[in-house]
Amino acid sequence: AALVADADLLPLLAEAEGKQQEEWVTLIEKWILNAPCVAVVGLPSGELSSTMSAAEEAREKAQAESLGEEKLKALASELEAAIEYNEREISEDILQSVPIPSLSSVRPIPLLTIRGNHKQDSLTVAPNSGRGIPEAVQESILDGLRTSAASAKSAGLPSAFSSIEWAHIESAFLYVAVALDTTALTHEQRLYLPLLLELAFKLPTRSEDGSEAGALCKDDFVSQLQDETVSYSAGVGLVSGSVPQMIGLRVHLESSSGAGLATALKWIRRALFLTEISPADARMGAQRLANEIPAQ
Repeated sequence: AALVADADLLPLLAEAEGKQQEEWVTLIEKWILNAPCVAVVGLPSGELSSTMSAAEEAREKAQAESLGEEKLKALASELEAAIEYNEREISEDILQSVPIPSLSSVRPIPLLTIRGNHKQDSLTVAPNSGRGIPEAVQESILDGLRTSAASAKSAGLPSAFSSIEWAHIESAFLYVAVALDTTALTHEQRLYLPLLLELAFKLPTRSEDGSEAGALCKDDFVSQLQDETVSYSAGVGLVSGSVPQMIGLRVHLESSSGAGLATALKWIRRALFLTEISPADARMGAQRLANEIPAQ
């Protein structure tokens, strides 16, 4: 319910449209004009600038002395020749040798967009959508979504959306992301999120049934994950990095085998529910985060 409320902007727009001018003035004064703020002013260090300039001049002088005058002249000649070669004019024959295809010969990418509305209990194909996709394929996708929705409804599962959009497109890759709402966490608990996200895909994992046969050590976990995926990540925000109240885990992999979705969900589930954090892992993760902080 909290995720739906965060992702559904329509109620917020309706509320904004109903506010009067006086209410907007009050909100602006409270949250923008009169709100506490902190300004950090960074001043360049003249002493550090002089030190760096002197160090660079000393390095260049030492390098010139080590190369010698004859070597410097030879390198200068090579540089001038390379610049002259790179700046030469390109022959018109080369520029015109590649024909420009006509727009009519460019094949559009088939895209089927299906929109669902929970309140109206409907699934519809978006206007001008589905060109280039056979009718049988479109109907098969619609039937699958209708069957899934009916199964969830008969099982008494609550709807996870007010409105939703599916995009079916030909691609050799599959991208799966899971977003988690963190608004229920306290300020102190949120401080641990960077560490948990750093460790998300770098931990040993137990098997589904708790046996040792399917358990993976940290190295095997990372090795198999890299073998089966194109990329993976965990961070704050949704896909574009917006909505800082959310954290997300993402897996990107090839889908040509037909088991892409199952593989992606397997790794997402392992990272979320089957990993085990030890004090040693936590210390290593914290050290990696500390190493990313620029030295003062």
